[in-house]
Formats: sequence, structure tokens, C-alpha cells
Amino acid sequence: MKTCLQILLLTFVMLISCKNSEPVALPEVSIDDNYVPVTNVATVVKVDTFNLKLETFLWRNFMPSVPVGGPMLNSMIFLKEVSEKQISGKFELISIQIVAEKTWNPTYSVYVVPTKDFEVAKLSNDGPQIEPGRYVDVVCEFKFVETGKIYKILASRQKVERAS
Repeated sequence: MKTCLQILLLTFVMLISCKNSEPVALPEVSIDDNYVPVTNVATVVKVDTFNLKLETFLWRNFMPSVPVGGPMLNSMIFLKEVSEKQISGKFELISIQIVAEKTWNPTYSVYVVPTKDFEVAKLSNDGPQIEPGRYVDVVCEFKFVETGKIYKILASRQKVERAS
């Protein structure tokens, strides 16, 4: 009973102290005023009998083990066949360009990304320090293994996320 009264008293004191405090403003995340969309690269590319699209997940990790100077950009890139035809082993991801920043040619992680048969994926780390909430275009170069021909594909307006 004594413990319950202590908890109630503590809760009451906390509520009173919160009532008198000013609300904390959350930082606004706005669309980047400098964002200029890429228009000369397709968002769906037809190669042989495959129709391909690019999906990305971009983030900066603000977990407690952040390196000195702040966290770097990480990316997960997925080249997917639109109608889910098997493409594993047929395509190779080569490079990424983050538009509105600098070209980023990552060394892909040795970690093998588990994928479905209709997608090829790569993980990369240590990219440019782009602020979370910013929108960027991602251009990816990939190779059709059968012919060795290199193509470019676009994922437009990709948001850089914040992991914390």
C-alpha cells in the first residue's frame, strides 16, 4: 500500500511539473529547396524480356555508437523485376549516384542481402553525410550479365531516413 501511495504521489508531482513547462518544438522536416529532379534517366528500364525498377532505403544511423564526425549514409538498393520474373544471377549492381550531392561509388558490403528471385539487392555504408529528411534522386548503374551491357535506372525523390 505504501508503494502505491509513493507511485501516485510521484505521478502527481510529475503531472504538475509538466503542466507548467513549455511545449518542446519538434524540428521541422521540409522538402529540400535545392531539390532538382533527374529527368534524363528512366524509372523503369526494359532489358531483354525484363522490366526493371529501382527501390531504395537510405538512412543515417544515430545510434549510440556513432563515429566521430557523425554517421555516414547507408543504402539498401533493390533492382526488381516489375512482373516478378526471376532475375537473380542475371544482373549486377555496379554504382550509385546520389543526385544533389556527389557521386558515391560504394564498396558494397560483403553481407549477402537475402532477396526474392525477382530482385537483386546490395547494402552499402559510409556514404556522404546527407541530412535526414532530405529528398534525393538515386541513379544506379547495373550490368546485364548475359551481354555485359551497362544500364542506368532512377529512383526519384528518395527520402533519407534517420535511425536513432
